[in-house]
Amino acid sequence: MSDGLGAAVAGGGVLCFFIGMTHTFYHSRRKNLQTILCWVLCILFVCLFSSFLHPFFGSRSVEMAGLFLIFAYLYLFNVPVRQRLFTFFFINTFLYAAVLMAKYTALLLCDVCPAHFSRFGFMMFYFIYTFLCLWIYWKKLRKPVLRWLLQFGRHSRGAAVFAGSGYFLMLLLFDVWGNQGGAEPVEYLNVVLFLILLASGYSLAFFHMAAAGEADEAKRRAERTAEELRKSEQYYKTLTLHQQKIRRMQHDMRHHFRVLESCLRSGQLQYMQSYLDGLLENISEHSGQALCANYTAGILLGYYAERAEAEGIRFRCDAQIPTEISVHDSHLSVVLGNALQNALEACQRLSDKEERFIELLARVRGGFLILEVKNSFDGMVIYDSEGKIKSGKLEDDHGLGLESVADIAGQYHGYYFAGPEGKIFVLRVVLGLTTE
Repeated sequence: MSDGLGAAVAGGGVLCFFIGMTHTFYHSRRKNLQTILCWVLCILFVCLFSSFLHPFFGSRSVEMAGLFLIFAYLYLFNVPVRQRLFTFFFINTFLYAAVLMAKYTALLLCDVCPAHFSRFGFMMFYFIYTFLCLWIYWKKLRKPVLRWLLQFGRHSRGAAVFAGSGYFLMLLLFDVWGNQGGAEPVEYLNVVLFLILLASGYSLAFFHMAAAGEADEAKRRAERTAEELRKSEQYYKTLTLHQQKIRRMQHDMRHHFRVLESCLRSGQLQYMQSYLDGLLENISEHSGQALCANYTAGILLGYYAERAEAEGIRFRCDAQIPTEISVHDSHLSVVLGNALQNALEACQRLSDKEERFIELLARVRGGFLILEVKNSFDGMVIYDSEGKIKSGKLEDDHGLGLESVADIAGQYHGYYFAGPEGKIFVLRVVLGLTTE
């Protein structure tokens, strides 16, 4: 087999493996026919453009023209640019390294035993190294790399820069398609050492990406904790205000009873009736209404029922939460408080006041506390880069309340869902209860 034919077969193999590895990272957002047509057109362009670049880059013209394939990434995959760049250079480096090792191994052994390796050595070692690299990738690297990109992809800028730099440095130092009559052992050793350094650099890049992602997650956890503390402080103030209100009512009731007792003893029944009518008018609709047997839940439900009434929002509550429950009061406060606060704010943003409503349903079933809050909203929902609902507000720090609810659901081995269902926004939380 001639050198030209061997290079052509190896180059075609690199393109095929490149496309195959690409689709193990990302799923195309285009239809199958569009995906195939895109790759075919890109490969044809690379072949034609490499001929144009040959006077400038020589045998490296194919690799330089191959950079055009990044446009296929832009068309086919809906992921951040830095992740596309990292994946592109990572795969190219991986496949180019296999060709590089095959070339220098064949050249080295050609000097030792030219009769056996002069014609078929490169092709044989190319397939050996390529399949070895693909096996390592599929068995050892694919899942960790995919996991890192999924979890820490927003911190992959440094990894993308390193991948691109390493690829271009390898092209500059080693000409895999150039005609060489042989290779000294020191040249082969240089290739091996460079690939070891390159692999170490990738390890450091992944470590840095993971460290940055974990630091970001720690910051988000701290923000959620601060948000929970702020909410807990708010609920504590609400509880204190209600307790003070109850004490004032108890204090005032003694005076009212004295007046009524005096009226009764003196026989002034008509005045007593008028006095009672006045008292009933001053008592709000919800102030004496027990919305839930659970004291903590009842306080919050009463508070938000009064706020909803003041805003002209229809509030329907059917909460059957027992007095004693294994969910900690602070966790129950965070879940209910965030759910009702978000529902209230969503209704406030709705221009049509006739459509404003909040419905809450709470039940204990099969060892689980099931909470469901439905509310009207304006249809605006903001998602973060991971596809999670942030909020309907534009500020950057919103969405922490929903994350707190999700964290608490996880602590109780439960379930959490938040999202629109038609014109209604729904929040469902299931918390596992322990039995003693």
